[in-house]
Parts: sequence; C-alpha cells; structure tokens
Amino acid sequence: MAQKSREFPLAEILANCTDPSSPHFENACLTLVNKYKNYIYKIVYKRCTLWYDDQLPIEISELVNDIVNDIFLLLFKKNARALDLFRARHSEAAFRGYLATISDRIAQRTLQKNIVTMSLDWVLAQKKQAISQDTQWQIFDYLVAIFRLRAGKQERHVERNILIYTLYTMEDYTKEMLTLSPIFRTIGPRVVDNVISRMREKLKKEDKNNMREILQE
Repeated sequence: MAQKSREFPLAEILANCTDPSSPHFENACLTLVNKYKNYIYKIVYKRCTLWYDDQLPIEISELVNDIVNDIFLLLFKKNARALDLFRARHSEAAFRGYLATISDRIAQRTLQKNIVTMSLDWVLAQKKQAISQDTQWQIFDYLVAIFRLRAGKQERHVERNILIYTLYTMEDYTKEMLTLSPIFRTIGPRVVDNVISRMREKLKKEDKNNMREILQE
C-alpha cells in the first residue's frame, strides 16, 4: 500500500526553498508553487478587475498568468531573497498576508509599467475595494508579526500599540473614537497620534526595505 505523501510545514518549505544546496530544494520550490499559485492568481485577478473597472480585456487570463509567473520569478530571485526576508515562518496566515501584499504590489507595477512605491499603509487603505475579508485577516496577521518581531526590548505597550494601529487602519476607527474607547481611557489624543505615527513609520520602513530587495532588478 502506497504511503500518503507528507504535508511539509511552512517553515520547512521556506528553509529548503532558500537553500539551493538542500537535497529537498527542487521539491520544496515545487511544493510552494503548487500550494500558493491559486491564491496568488486570485489576488492578481482581483487587482486586474479593479484596474480595468470590470471592463476586462479578452486576454485577461493571459495577463494574469504572466503576472503570476513574474511574482514567482521574483519570489525565487537571488536565492529566494523575498522568501528569506519573511520571518514569521510558523504562521501560515502571516505568510499568506505577505504573499498578498507582494502580489498586489507586483500586479500594480505590471499594470502601471513602473515600480509601485506606495506603502502597505496604502494597500490597507484600499481594503474595502480591493482586498477580500480573508485576505484582510491574513494581512492583519502579517502586520502583527512585523510589529512584534521589530519591537525593541525596551519598548513598552507593544500589544496596546498594535491594537490602536490596527483599529485605526483596518477598522476605520477615528482618533477621537479611540480616545473615547473604554479600553484606552487612560491615554489622550497626543498618545494616539504618536502611536499611529510611530507604527506607520515602522511599517513603511519594513515595507521599503522588503520591497527594495524584492523588486530590485
């Protein structure tokens, strides 16, 4: 009786994809492509439908497939540098959020014929029009992973700050609503302003560093 093939954990797939000397390198790369190609296709297709305002060209499938191929080429470029940059390797949701962000950005780059320089903050601002609810949750997991990984040892109120930023960015809370919320009753408007500004700068820095590495020719 044939044995059922083992499902490789994300961390193991990424480790082998970023190590060409690994005996499992080719199998890991193929596994990653097969596992995420449909997910990436949906992200790219959604971006194309928004770009063309539902007046899709006849060759839309060819266009989407070309963009998806470009995404995988970039993911595996320079010993899979883009995959190596991802740190939350035990979080499937965070990785899907990471892929969603990269895929949307590369799709826009292709559609616009130039490098897209907008930050993740912009991607989130477009969520109601461009990003499904499932993808929003995955991007949320990715953002939380970034903020926790980048928090300094002396940084205080990390979880509080994450909550403030995600409520403001993803749930459309205004700064006034945040200061009036019972869970933030001990902080004032200036603290909220500072938190949002600092978190945004962290995110932009992370995004800039990652996308510069990923999109460089």
